[in-house]
Parts: sequence; structure tokens; C-alpha cells
Amino acid sequence: MEKIIRINRPVGEVFAYIGDTRNSSSFLEPYFELDPLSSSTFKEGSRVIGRACFYNTRIILHFTVVEMIPGYILRLQACNQVVNGMAVDSEACWRFAGDSPDSTLVGFSLLIRPNTRNTNPFVAMLNGTVLRTIEGKSDKIIEEALIRLKMRLESETVTIAEVA
Repeated sequence: MEKIIRINRPVGEVFAYIGDTRNSSSFLEPYFELDPLSSSTFKEGSRVIGRACFYNTRIILHFTVVEMIPGYILRLQACNQVVNGMAVDSEACWRFAGDSPDSTLVGFSLLIRPNTRNTNPFVAMLNGTVLRTIEGKSDKIIEEALIRLKMRLESETVTIAEVA
């Protein structure tokens, strides 16, 4: 499920702010952490480690930026990763739409699915149940992160230099 929020900043500034992993702690922590494995600024092919903890389950995923159109979309994927003994595929996707010169609609979705290509069907079904529980918890966390992002970008302390 995608969560959407309106931020009263131009789409280019919002995209640049989110596209720089050094800013992620201002709105993602304490639930998620991103650490770049290459450049701190996202570009297609760049990689980051994503860390989260849900219901005492520590999740570490190695994401790759698979699609990036500045001002429109930033999509990361992690394929065939192991979480708590189960193989998963994951996708994090940011979508942007400038609905006026000084306002941007920002959508974010996070999907974590069992990778059933090499898994016993019964184990895959159980893993799917666990992951749906995690995704249910992540919806609330995503809402909170988007609110923190809005507050951060609309505050007077954010300058153009920080988001450029």
C-alpha cells in the first residue's frame, strides 16, 4: 500500500532531499536506517543497506536503485535476501508529483514478499503470513516517517543548500 503526503516545497527540492541518503535519518529513524554502499546520492545502480526491526525481527536488506527519474520516481529493489531464515524480495518506491510550483505530493510504498522460487510451498505460506504482519506494522511507521519528512522540509531550519 502506498502512503501519500503533500509537502509545501517544490518537487525538485523534495526529490533532492530524499535522494541524498545523508538526510534519511531525519525522517526514517528510529525505525529504518539507510547506509550507502556507493555514493551518498541515489542514482540508478547505486546500492544501500536498509535496516529495520519489526516485532523483534531484525531485517537487513541490500537494495539497488533500479529506476530513478528525477522529480518523478525513485525505486529500490532487494531480491532473494534472507530475513529471519526466510528468502524475501523487497521493493521501496518513492513517487513524486508537483501539484503546484511550491507543493509536492510524495508517495512511499514498501513491499516485502516471500521469495518462493526455491522454497517449500508450506514454508512459503507461513513466511507470507509473517511478512503480512510486518507490512501491517510498516504502514504506520511509513505514515510517521512521511509526517517527519513534511515537518523537516517545511521547517525554517531546512535551507536550499541542504536539499540541493
